[in-house]
Amino acid sequence: MDLRKKPALILELKSIIQYQKQGMVLLRDLEKEVGFVHKWNCMAVIERNPSIFYVGGGNRVPPFVQLTEKAERVAREEAEAKQLMEPILVRNLRKLLMLSVDCRVPLESIEFVQCELGLPDDFKKSLIPKYPEFFSVKDVSGRAYLHLENWDSSLAVTAREERLASNGIVASDGVGKNFRISKDGNF
Repeated sequence: MDLRKKPALILELKSIIQYQKQGMVLLRDLEKEVGFVHKWNCMAVIERNPSIFYVGGGNRVPPFVQLTEKAERVAREEAEAKQLMEPILVRNLRKLLMLSVDCRVPLESIEFVQCELGLPDDFKKSLIPKYPEFFSVKDVSGRAYLHLENWDSSLAVTAREERLASNGIVASDGVGKNFRISKDGNF
């Protein structure tokens, strides 16, 4: 548990700093963001990670904390990667819903495997409302379910069929080409 606590604090501080207009937080205002007790944990993390956090201030300027240039660059690259991954995440989520019998899965089940699917922590607020043509959240018997709004036959293909189609063995319409198989089973 301790191994996940420190990175979580770093990520929390990073997001707090990034949401500020100036890209920095005054140390006196950090208490407003995280609370009095949690502030000291954050201060310790800031002190232990000078490659991520820069503390400035002095002579009539109150002390502040901001991300270093390297951390800013990594954060920008991370945001770009998330943006590039979004179509893949949507496709995988659609495929998952197509696997279920009635094209719906309880949201709590998706939350349980969201890390394995690569979904962001706030996928219910950021990803699902962004694609109303694919997803909707409906209440069924007191539980929230993620529903697939439209079926896409091009997604109802196994990875093996995709691989065979890309190698030209099976045409895109599903009809196989003629080829010989020797007695030992090799192509």
